[in-house]
Amino acid sequence: MIPPCQRTFMFWQKDITHAEREAIAKSEGGIVTYKAQLSVGLHILVMMGTFFAAGYMGVSYLSKDPMHHVVGGLVGLIFAMLMETLLLIIRTTVPPTLPVEEALRNKQRPQGVAAAEQHARPEDKKEQ
Repeated sequence: MIPPCQRTFMFWQKDITHAEREAIAKSEGGIVTYKAQLSVGLHILVMMGTFFAAGYMGVSYLSKDPMHHVVGGLVGLIFAMLMETLLLIIRTTVPPTLPVEEALRNKQRPQGVAAAEQHARPEDKKEQ
C-alpha cells in the first residue's frame, strides 16, 4: 500500500517522464544513478589496478629491490587517483549534450495552445 503523501507526490510528478528526469539529473551534474555510481567505482578500481601494475613493472626494470617495486606501484596508484579526480571534476562540471536535453529545450507548446491555434479561423490569423 502506498502512503497518501507518496500518492500525492506521484500525482504531481506524473507528467515528468523518465527521460526528462534523467536529462535534468545529468544537467545538474554529479553521479545520480546507482548505475553511474557503480560504473565510476569500477572504472576507478580498474584504473588504479592498472596503474599500480604499470608502476610496479616499470620500477622492476630499474631496481632489483622489491620495496622499490611496491613504491613504484603505489606512485602509479596515486597518479591514477589524481587522474580519476580530474576526470570526475570534468565530468560533473561540463554539461553533457544529450539529444533528450535538446528535445526538452525545443519542446513544443502545450497541446491546448497548439490545438487552439490549429482550429483558429484563417481571418483571425490575418489580423495578427
